[in-house]
Amino acid sequence: LRNVTAYYQHMVAFAEKPYSAAVQKEYEGFARQLEATVRNPVLVVIRTTDPIGAILASMLAPGQKGSHSKAAQGDAVLRAAALFLAIKAYEKEHGALPERLEQLVPGYLPRVPKDPFDGKPFRYLRSGTPGLPPEAWAVYSIGEDFTDDGGRAKSVGEAHKKRVANPDLVWPSQAYPPESPDE
Repeated sequence: LRNVTAYYQHMVAFAEKPYSAAVQKEYEGFARQLEATVRNPVLVVIRTTDPIGAILASMLAPGQKGSHSKAAQGDAVLRAAALFLAIKAYEKEHGALPERLEQLVPGYLPRVPKDPFDGKPFRYLRSGTPGLPPEAWAVYSIGEDFTDDGGRAKSVGEAHKKRVANPDLVWPSQAYPPESPDE
């Protein structure tokens, strides 16, 4: 099962890289190459010393689609939760929100968490969170579209809620108003 081993070695290499548009394209190219190889059984037998492993690896590939993005979203949820709680603790202790996230270091966090989608620090809106009252604050990640939309969202920390896509993954201090049925 040499080809299955090679497949998993490729997957580990992808998993070790920070999620980015370039890594997603690289993975998609790898998956297309694998699919093209196994479409022609004659080529599988001729080009590999492990035809059964090649076929098994091609069967595994569709199940891995989007897994890197989902892992990055999971990381964003954990990092945002830590950041959100640190801001709440700071506010409770100082009676006001921090002006900048760097004020949370080192008293509340060892460092400002990085957005897993671009490697930059999480974004912080001290006020003016889109779609919420002016006093609402939020932390957010740019999400899997790799575009900073200024903290716009309609639900908390999800790329998609029902059929509505969120431009950014946002964790606000106040709840979003309920969506109307026509949205």
